Amino acid sequence: MFAYNTQPYFIGIGETKEDIAKYMGWIPIVGGSLGVAMGGFISDRLVKGRGVYARVAVVITSLVSIFGLINYCCLKNI
Repeated sequence: MFAYNTQPYFIGIGETKEDIAKYMGWIPIVGGSLGVAMGGFISDRLVKGRGVYARVAVVITSLVSIFGLINYCCLKNI
């Protein structure tokens, strides 16, 4: 979904396909790596105090929050 609309935009402003590929390649790598590290850190801290089910709470909370952010951005046309 992320790459679906951005590639036509970058082509429209005159970027080369190589530059688009570089940009579209590093964003998921960096974002995914940070998400895994932060999610693991947060869930490890919560499991110590609240038990194993806290890991599920971290996943649900992150999914709901990103869904809300995406909806907000779509409604505001950001």
